[in-house]
Amino acid sequence: MYLIQLLWATQQCVSKRGALLRSAPLTLGVAKMKALPNEEVKKELLPNVEDRTAVFSFAMSFNGYNHFGSFEAASENVKLRKRNTLTDLRNELFMSARGSNHRGDDMFLERYKELLPLIKEAIDTGRLE
Repeated sequence: MYLIQLLWATQQCVSKRGALLRSAPLTLGVAKMKALPNEEVKKELLPNVEDRTAVFSFAMSFNGYNHFGSFEAASENVKLRKRNTLTDLRNELFMSARGSNHRGDDMFLERYKELLPLIKEAIDTGRLE
């Protein structure tokens, strides 16, 4: 397994052996991310599906661990795939982004593409909680 080293100057993740793993690491702004309450989520604020950094930032603007009380509870909510409310949808995106961050992949972007129409519908119908 490669040791991941964050290079702040070049904003790239590289392996211990120097091979490029991915550019623009996802972890740079996580600790400083401001929470965005469901009431403030507007369709105009939803990021473009091609903007990896903006999608990750949006995903991190909801903390499923805090909302549901634990990693286990947030995971269980995703496993149920209720997708009834904006909270359910944002939690699913949050968990997907966290998983992608740990794996070093961009699978959360595919999940966002899948969830985006449902997120817009939840906003339009006022199904926030």
